[in-house]
Amino acid sequence: MDMQILRDLFDRRPNQMMKPRDFRLAMTVQMALWHNAYAEIVWSGERPVALMPLRPGRMMPFITDSGDLTYHYSTEKGVKVYAKRSILHLKGFGTDGIVGAERNNYARESMGLTVAAETFAAKQFANGGVPGGVISFDAFLTAEQREKVRKLYEGISEGAENANRVWVLEGGSKYNALSFTADQMQMLATRLMQLSEIARFFGVPDVLIGAGSNGSSAWPASFEQQLLYFLTFTLQGYIDEWECAISDALIPGSKQGETFADHDVSQFIKMDSTSRASYLSTLVQNGLATRNEARSILNLPAVAGGNELTAQTN
Repeated sequence: MDMQILRDLFDRRPNQMMKPRDFRLAMTVQMALWHNAYAEIVWSGERPVALMPLRPGRMMPFITDSGDLTYHYSTEKGVKVYAKRSILHLKGFGTDGIVGAERNNYARESMGLTVAAETFAAKQFANGGVPGGVISFDAFLTAEQREKVRKLYEGISEGAENANRVWVLEGGSKYNALSFTADQMQMLATRLMQLSEIARFFGVPDVLIGAGSNGSSAWPASFEQQLLYFLTFTLQGYIDEWECAISDALIPGSKQGETFADHDVSQFIKMDSTSRASYLSTLVQNGLATRNEARSILNLPAVAGGNELTAQTN
């Protein structure tokens, strides 16, 4: 199979509806959320001509009695069965090597607590940022009196727009404010912790999303080292899975020894101009790259005589 076909799929048009970036983004987001992403491989003979993303929630891999791996996909018309050859499967952490364990199942409690904290905070700030207060009476009230008091005072203390309204308390009633600050209720600490918890499930350092505690972190000081850290411990797992899945599903067995999928991450790690100049000079002066190869990295046109490998004799 001509490898130019694969380049066309991933660099130009994976299918008639999506740009390459749309396809890669959809598949990577699915793998991040569900630890599984599936795409149907449309073949024309021995040639893959399209990649169509499928919904991971509708897919169920099965191993048949003969030991073949098949994929059962639920549709409005019933279950469609795919052979392994027809599916590009990206999978994250799992226990059986066949399907990834859904990340949401493990993060559900943390996400639920985050939603509860957001709801509670919204209600608190809707009431002026404080829990309110208590109205006490010297005597027991009848049901009718309680209802009247509730209609008189309920809502007056709620909302910042009612913060300065004057109350008229009758019949020996007394109002006692409940003054709990956001810090006393651990509201800020809870919200900060939940940001870190969710980031942890996705392998993202909390400082990268602005959730570092008090600004202190083991995060590297230089910007270049920060990007390298994020690439190594977060993105590399996704990159490795993409490369393995492409090799397994789209490169014929006869070609896998000589052809492989690889990601160029050099543009992700942006060096400053001094570091980049030193890096390229070292490659060219030691015969590891030609001058034109170095110029192409800088997006400069090739020059005559620049395709020869040279090395400094000193």
